[in-house]
Amino acid sequence: MRASARALSAASPYSPRASTSAGCGTCPVTAILGSRGGWDPGFNIGGGVGFKIGESSEFYIETRYHYVWGPSTPAATNLPAGITAPTGSANGSYWPLTFGFRF
Repeated sequence: MRASARALSAASPYSPRASTSAGCGTCPVTAILGSRGGWDPGFNIGGGVGFKIGESSEFYIETRYHYVWGPSTPAATNLPAGITAPTGSANGSYWPLTFGFRF
């Protein structure tokens, strides 16, 4: 599901955008304490701006904040003596920056 809107008229040399969406995704792994499969819910929200180049193209730059809710991670129990595993959650977030040309 995605929504997007242009803020200025087509005659403007700028075309700011705002958008949001929701869905499922994955997040990066920094340590393996076990295994599981499946999808996790999340959302993203972002915006950007485009600059007209000629009649039918533009340079754009946009960013989005992505967040994914993951499960809680209990401490591992089968580790060598003297090593403790962190507990926490598998939540993740990131801010990608996208830019390029549209024709």
